[in-house]
Amino acid sequence: MYKLSFALLALVLGAPALPASAATTYSVEDFVKHPAYGTVRISPNGEYLAVTMDHGDQDVLAVLRTSDLKILKVNQLPEKKSIGQFTWISPDRLMFNAVKKMGGYAQPFATGEWFAVNADGSQAVPLIFYGTRDATQRGKTVGRQSFSLLDTLKDDDRNVIMQARYPRSNEGAGTQLEQVDTFSGRRTVLVRAPKDDCSIALDAAKQPRFAVCSSSRNEEGEYDERSELYRRDGREWTLVNASKTDGKHLWVERATA
Repeated sequence: MYKLSFALLALVLGAPALPASAATTYSVEDFVKHPAYGTVRISPNGEYLAVTMDHGDQDVLAVLRTSDLKILKVNQLPEKKSIGQFTWISPDRLMFNAVKKMGGYAQPFATGEWFAVNADGSQAVPLIFYGTRDATQRGKTVGRQSFSLLDTLKDDDRNVIMQARYPRSNEGAGTQLEQVDTFSGRRTVLVRAPKDDCSIALDAAKQPRFAVCSSSRNEEGEYDERSELYRRDGREWTLVNASKTDGKHLWVERATA
């Protein structure tokens, strides 16, 4: 099925345009049915192509070799979980998260789990997951933390930087950056935010440099919506600016200088 689908895709991509007289007549179904293919990403060295495919009640991730469009691996998660966001973290390694599809057209929701795998399907590793695992996997298990991918570290084929958020109170959540080894799943805390409800940005050297934080209470506990910008030099955070907001929060993901 997969070989046939990609063969048809290759023919479509390489086919010349049809004359106007041979135009196809479309039905309503053609506009409302789910597309067979989703996101497509080429590897940094151009050797591989990764594409998500609709497989009914779950989406899978197929990897092809660009030289001959041969399918090297179809990644399919257990328990009807679908492949969500994915990215190349090196010339031959992928990282992706898991989502659950809720009905035909509802927005899928992320399970919080992250995985990494080579283009050929080897060295598949669960990086972040919830629940009970055996002794060798417990270091990758998280409790109430939620992780997002912050930077793939272009010059590092092994590690990535992820931002972790975790509840600290009824009104606030802590934030920290962790370096994650995509082969072993080992996590190393790099820095913690200066206070609750922050996002942290890296500078051009991939060092944690800025934090944008929001708060809804002042020192007296009264409602006071405001935003604060911190800069990190060495191991210390310094408040650079604080201002009242209109209720909108600013999240900084990356800094270029």
